[in-house]
This record gives sequence, C-alpha cells and structure tokens, in this order.
Amino acid sequence: ILTQAMTLALALYLFQNDSGLRGNNGLSGLQNIPGFAESGQDVVSIVFFLASALALALGYLFFAWITDSKLGSVIQAIRDDESRVRFLGYHVESYKLFVFTITAIVAGIAGALYYPQAGIINPAEIAPIASIYLAVWVAIGGRGRLYGAVIGAAVVSLLSSWFTGGGAPSINLGVYTIHWVDWWLVLLGLSFVLITLFAPKGIGGLFDKLVRKP
Repeated sequence: ILTQAMTLALALYLFQNDSGLRGNNGLSGLQNIPGFAESGQDVVSIVFFLASALALALGYLFFAWITDSKLGSVIQAIRDDESRVRFLGYHVESYKLFVFTITAIVAGIAGALYYPQAGIINPAEIAPIASIYLAVWVAIGGRGRLYGAVIGAAVVSLLSSWFTGGGAPSINLGVYTIHWVDWWLVLLGLSFVLITLFAPKGIGGLFDKLVRKP
C-alpha cells in the first residue's frame, strides 16, 4: 500500500505542468538517441521492438535459472511460509531486497525500451493502474509459471489494442451504442474475476493439460 501511495503521489506531481516534464502531455521526440538522429519513428520502433524481444528472451532465461536454483527455492519458501524460513536462520529481508532490486532493474529496462517504440510517454504510465495490470497479466496467463506472465501480458495487450484502438466494431442496441473503448476496463475486470473463480491456473493451465501425459 505504501509503494502504491508513493507511486500515485509521483504520478500526480508529474501531471503538473510546472514539473519540467511537460505535465499531462508527457515527453516525446527521439532526437537524443545516439545513432537514430536521422531515422524515422517506424525504423526506431522496429529496432527497439527487436531489442525488446531479445531482452524478454534473456530475462526469461535469467529468471528460469534463478527459479531452478537454491535462491529460487528460498524465495518460494518465503512466499509460502516466511516465519518458518526465518526460523531456519535465513535473513529474509536480504532475499526480499534482492527480489525488489532485480524487479526495479527489469522495470527500468522495460521502460527504456518502451519509450522509443511508443514515441511518447506521459505520467499515466506510472499510475497505480499499471501495477494492477501486472496482477491481471499473471492471473490470466497462469500463476506459478514464468511463461504464464508472458502469455498474459501478450494476450491482454493485444486485446487492449483491439478494443481501444477501434478494431472491435461497436454494437448498436437502438437507444444505446456500446463503444468498446468505454467498456474495455469492465471486460478486463470481469475476465479477471471469472478466471480467478473458474480457471485459477489461467491460460497456462490449458497448456499443462495439452502436454500432460496419460
């Protein structure tokens, strides 16, 4: 709760025009990226998209290595029963600090790769809703598995672009017309609740059933 409150306070501060970061308009323009001064936005987006794919692959391998190591076992034990791990003599705070630091580094790399692709970034990107999206990605993709977070992020992002970008046709009900831009967050929240209740393993659970041997 404390970190969410600090995030909200920072977002509200950056929304002010006197913060020096253009307020609600955000930052735009890629003239300062070395080597891309004369390149168009389409070229920059493709290059950094490929860089993002490479960073995702390397990050996946790195976290898979951590998960399969003794460090990963201790972290999972802290998640399941922190007091028992502390009783066994482990310094729980050090492990938590490690996880928090690694997460911050990955988030920083993701932000550095995102801005050149989008061409603009505003304070709304760091609002608390972004943290909620993380929980939704994991729930929809599948808890307890690394690829579940990747699948959830891809599926939710693609559906968000389709519903809010004009890809989904509006539904005319006579006296009322459903515009999916207004209903996207409702659909996302409903899908999160339904998956939590009826498919707690998410999309990743379907893959487990397909590859499970008799």
